[in-house]
Amino acid sequence: MKTVNLQKNRGEAGFTLVELAIVMIIIGLLIGGILKGQELVANARVTATIAQIKGLDGAISTFRDKYSALPGDMLAPNTRLRDCAAAPCSVAGNGNGRINTPAFTAAPTNTSEGTVAFVHMAAADLISGVNISSNVNPPVFDGALPSAKIGGGYWLSYTTGGNIAG
Repeated sequence: MKTVNLQKNRGEAGFTLVELAIVMIIIGLLIGGILKGQELVANARVTATIAQIKGLDGAISTFRDKYSALPGDMLAPNTRLRDCAAAPCSVAGNGNGRINTPAFTAAPTNTSEGTVAFVHMAAADLISGVNISSNVNPPVFDGALPSAKIGGGYWLSYTTGGNIAG
């Protein structure tokens, strides 16, 4: 008589609960690390943008102290700033002690004091990332207007009543 052994082969049992739990923990740690890394990158971009804004504030103050005029509002910039013979750098302001800008709902122009202010600061070597000979109208970021680290860029404008909705 022949005997048949009906025992299960342990090698074909599949994953144990402990093995699955370890894999899930590893996947969770990887996802957590990726999300934390993305958060760190976003925070670094925000911090860099804040530093840019503080740098622009310092550049405006330095320009005012050095040239006794606000950038963009300066009379005869072509005689006072180096390499400032062509527009928009040579565009003079009205000298009224304010950087006159278009309203927030209007697009900036390459001859407005708010745009020319960035070009004048670049010509005075106070900021970088601005092309002093960019005469594109309307001005573009990385042209006559500086770009922001977080995306987009900067231009000077105003609004009445504190409402910036278009």
